Amino acid sequence: MAQTTNFPIAGYIPVASLNTSCVAKQADATPRALDAPTPIPVPRRRALEALRSLAGAIGGDVMPVCFVGEKEVVGYRHPSAGLTMLATACYRPMLCEQAQELRSSNGDHVLIVRLEDETHGYGPFTIDLLIADTRTWLIRYRLWQIHPTGDLWLVPSEGEGRSIRIVGGYLALSPRAPFYNLFEREHGFNVAAKTFAALQGAK
Repeated sequence: MAQTTNFPIAGYIPVASLNTSCVAKQADATPRALDAPTPIPVPRRRALEALRSLAGAIGGDVMPVCFVGEKEVVGYRHPSAGLTMLATACYRPMLCEQAQELRSSNGDHVLIVRLEDETHGYGPFTIDLLIADTRTWLIRYRLWQIHPTGDLWLVPSEGEGRSIRIVGGYLALSPRAPFYNLFEREHGFNVAAKTFAALQGAK
């Protein structure tokens, strides 16, 4: 089983470091204009709530963002991480083009929380991630956690592969998933779902 302590692991590539500011207070601040070349649609309330909770799970400094000339929140940004987070209830590839243009404009990593039809078995949402300086999207990732006090991970919805570990305020890339068998994989999905539900209930 891969380690899940709150310390960097040798062989893991840090995406960015964040500080430990109060996420909840910052998330409710006045949104700042986002340097986006094309308008980004305002997400539905459920999608935005999921995004806000994920921003809290990542931790560190976070600020709400809006499109230039507008007041509605369209996402969140972790400036120290260079990470912009968006959300949508639309099917892929909707929002991917705007996200790519945004990445080209400000150089951020871009993450999309995408609401899913739960009959597919992926849970209420999945996550698409475009790492800066790459061209390939990491598509339909899910939250994974080995136990309630362990680190959260973003892992592929199906199979194994490149994964992202959320460790006390930063993201780290891993070349492999943090589980070794189907039982651990499904168990981790269930644990993470309960943790995320608790995060949303604590708002």
